[in-house]
Amino acid sequence: MAHKLKINPTAADVTGGINAPLVVTNGGALMTDRYGMCSSRVVWWYYGLNPETKVSMTMKHPVWKWLDIDKRTITRAEDGHWDIVADYYGVDPQNEPDPLYALDISTSQEPIETHPEFVKQFAGKAPLGGGDGLNGSFFDEDGLFVSFKPTYTGDTLTNPHWVGVKSYLLASAVWRETKVTKTRLTDLELADVGYIADGDKAPKIKQKGKASVAVPTPADRTWLLGNISYEQKGQTYTVRKEYLLSGKLKWNTGIYKNPPIMPQPATA
Repeated sequence: MAHKLKINPTAADVTGGINAPLVVTNGGALMTDRYGMCSSRVVWWYYGLNPETKVSMTMKHPVWKWLDIDKRTITRAEDGHWDIVADYYGVDPQNEPDPLYALDISTSQEPIETHPEFVKQFAGKAPLGGGDGLNGSFFDEDGLFVSFKPTYTGDTLTNPHWVGVKSYLLASAVWRETKVTKTRLTDLELADVGYIADGDKAPKIKQKGKASVAVPTPADRTWLLGNISYEQKGQTYTVRKEYLLSGKLKWNTGIYKNPPIMPQPATA
């Protein structure tokens, strides 16, 4: 919204007196990004002294009062007036946005001896003092896996799928949640980083007017809160959380549970 400018400032105007005009020349448009963060830029025209006192960093937006200043720029024009530009950010209190979610699934190469089925299905238990196991596997004298070597029946190779296998592809996933909010994270929330996220702390899909839905999770895996970050603009925060999916043995509750719960020994 543009206002009529004062063409002939008075002496009091020029010296920063009580009548010095502060005029909105551009009320700005309200923009909202996909996460629900709203922003607007306002420009004022000012003729006088001490322009920094005319638009303080706590000044509310002239239209949307729930927006707060994140950045202010003051520039002197050639004719002596000041252009004061303020960038506002905030979240609409009447329409607080739902979080947005992202899922990344990828694979990584891991040593074959770390596979959950290595002993039971692939290579068997290491012989005392080393030697041969299942499917051509060979162990050194300390019981450490060395390799899958070829085995034959006559001239026929009997373990072609295992010869030379040293690694396997492990599927892993990262679940990301991004939320725009007026509320800063608490110390208790920050203390959850690095621990298993289960029960009330498990990742969920949240939508206004609907019950929370658990994130799809394989039955033999668990999530761990691996990262939290937040960025402040004005008085509004963009909060990001990352949850890491475990392997098939789940996260070790003796290490990653708060308080620790020692895992039960495996049974034959």
